[in-house]
Amino acid sequence: VGIILFIVRKWSDKAILITAIIFSIQPIELFHYIMSLFNPAYTLPDLNVGAMYSEVADYTKNGSFWEFLIGNVTLGQKASLFWAIGAGRFLQTAGLFLFGLYIGRCLLYTSDAAESHLKFWTKALIIAAISFAPLYSLKEQIMQSDSSLIQQTVGTAFDMWQKFAFTIVLIASFILLYQKAKFQKAVSNLRFYGKMSLTNYIT
Repeated sequence: VGIILFIVRKWSDKAILITAIIFSIQPIELFHYIMSLFNPAYTLPDLNVGAMYSEVADYTKNGSFWEFLIGNVTLGQKASLFWAIGAGRFLQTAGLFLFGLYIGRCLLYTSDAAESHLKFWTKALIIAAISFAPLYSLKEQIMQSDSSLIQQTVGTAFDMWQKFAFTIVLIASFILLYQKAKFQKAVSNLRFYGKMSLTNYIT
C-alpha cells in the first residue's frame, strides 16, 4: 500500500488531503451498501480469502521451514492483500499514509510546535473526543444487525471512523503533553526505538 506515497509525492498538500479524506470515507464499502439498497439479492464479491487462508493454515501446521517461508512470500502475501481489500483495510491504510504525509509536510508534529500548531491539535483533540462516543455507539448498533452485508460495509466504515477518532485523541494528547518538560523527559528515549522500524515491527 505504501506505493501510494511514491505516486503522490509531487502532489500539492490540498490534493493529498482530499485524496486521504476520500479513501477514509471507505468508498468501496459504501458502494456495496448502496448497491444492496437497490438490489436486495446483492452480495459482496467473493475474493476466495477463506480458501487461501486454509492453505496457509495447512503449510503453517504441517510444512517444513522452507515451505512456510515460500508460502508466506507467495500465497500468504496474496491472502493478506485480498483480505485487506475485502475488509476495507486497503483504502483505509492508504488514507492513513496520506494523512501522515500531509501532517508531516505541515510540520504539525514537530517537537517545537508553533502556537498555531498547538491550537490545531487542541481543536483536533476536542473534536475527536466528542466524535468518538457517537461513532462507537453507531458502530455497535450496526454490528448487531442481522445482515452480514451491512456489518461488512457500513459496519466496517463506522468501525474505521471510531478508531480513527480515538487515534486522533491519542496523538493530540501525546503532542500536547510533549510540550511539558516533565513528560518530554519521561518519554524522550522512546524516539530511539521509534526510529528502528523493522525492530519495532518484529518485536
